[in-house]
Amino acid sequence: MKRIVLLMIAIVLLAVIVVAQQPATGSSNQGTAQGQTQQGAGAPAQPAAGAQAGTGSQAGTGAAATQPAAPPQTPGTYFPQPKTAEETEAVKAAFALTDPAQIEKAGDDLATKFPDSEFRGILYERAMEMYREQNNADKAVELGRKALAANPDSVTALSGLASILSEKTRETDLDKEERWAEAAKAANHLLQLGDNMKIPANPGTPVEQVNGFRDQAKGMALIALGTIEMNKKNDKAAADYFKQAIAADKNLKDPVVYLRQSVVLDRMKQYPQALESANKVVELGQPGSRVAELGKQQQQRLQKLMAGGATPAAGGAAPTSPSTQPSTSPSTTPSTQPSTQASDPQR
Repeated sequence: MKRIVLLMIAIVLLAVIVVAQQPATGSSNQGTAQGQTQQGAGAPAQPAAGAQAGTGSQAGTGAAATQPAAPPQTPGTYFPQPKTAEETEAVKAAFALTDPAQIEKAGDDLATKFPDSEFRGILYERAMEMYREQNNADKAVELGRKALAANPDSVTALSGLASILSEKTRETDLDKEERWAEAAKAANHLLQLGDNMKIPANPGTPVEQVNGFRDQAKGMALIALGTIEMNKKNDKAAADYFKQAIAADKNLKDPVVYLRQSVVLDRMKQYPQALESANKVVELGQPGSRVAELGKQQQQRLQKLMAGGATPAAGGAAPTSPSTQPSTSPSTTPSTQPSTQASDPQR
């Protein structure tokens, strides 16, 4: 599940790099000076995409030159751009940061200096993902909420919040119902947006790639809803959500989703279907990883059970909740006991 967040951040970062090389809209004189400074003495300034380049010193040659027209924006996507030269510089500096706390402050500063900047929420999303990679769920949730305040329909923030809250909420948390409700709200919002999700993308991004992002987001939303229902012991609802997630995202290859599906089907005594899911865990899991080990245990247990060689008790009861999570937090250490506190399946 981490892949959609990283792919979308990579696309936006590329957009920033491209835009930062151009004069800001509405600030032609400042933008030209900025372009000359960025490219070195004597180098031509970059005109805005699709604009005519001048002659002489502006083009850097004595012949007229035309800037190639930018490809059209793919339907259902948007291309964020700074609106002034000053905002361009602020955005460039912000995207050069690698500390999530500094990135969050840069987002706050953008909100103060450039209230209509499209990059404020994007910076919060970037910090959210960094905190998630550091296994700092509380800060990741905080940044996800700030990103949603900036853009209530942000696919990255909605999918991140739904995943983190569904994965990191423990049964012993006093506010578990509120956290699950917030996760479900974010997931359902994604599903309601459906094909109307606005994806940040460079002009010319293939339609197939944009549709793939949407499918991944739908899958993440359904997985979050399934995880919530699994933790609530609503196995039928959980199994339905996991099945829908696999159908929604044709490229889903996360073994943890199949492990969870196997667990809830096992608890429903649908052993053949549970074994099919366990087989997928073994097929997709990284050898030696915790999720691969759990998948193998589940596979062997179900095989013995179906062969009549063991009862559920003798074969080892199905875990109440697998101690792994979809790849939304790659730095998490797996626990050895089943719990709703999820861990990285690939470690």
